[in-house]
Amino acid sequence: MKSQTFVLSLFCSALLSLSVLPAIPVFAARPEKPHPLDQEMESCMQKNDSTLGMQDCYVAYAQRWDQLLNKYYQSLGGDKNATLRNSQVAWLKYRDAEFRRIEIKYQALYKKMGGGTIYSLLAGSDKLQVVRQRVLLLLADHELNTCGMEGCD
Repeated sequence: MKSQTFVLSLFCSALLSLSVLPAIPVFAARPEKPHPLDQEMESCMQKNDSTLGMQDCYVAYAQRWDQLLNKYYQSLGGDKNATLRNSQVAWLKYRDAEFRRIEIKYQALYKKMGGGTIYSLLAGSDKLQVVRQRVLLLLADHELNTCGMEGCD
């Protein structure tokens, strides 16, 4: 029973992180609003409440966040911006290491708890958050460059 409660609390935390936790604030005085992809992801998860359906949502939205990552990277100068390029190379190494850490963590939990399909969903959520946070950081830089301190609302 204790292990089931633990797994349920991990899953609930992962799902809540998609819609409840605030994104990286663009400016301290500006209230954070949900990103449209967060809302779409939440809708996808509600429509596809099986494990396979939720996994499909994570895969689809990981690809969408990655597309936005590339879009904002290019909008900020991409490879022509040496500082950004160096930062992105370092972040990609971090992302890969963090993804590996996430995989190892949930593989160990899977073994410890005797199996279950929840762990692939938890890993998907954690990985999605790594990319999502980077996108929101680049988006904030893009908005600052494009619209100034008032933002692009």
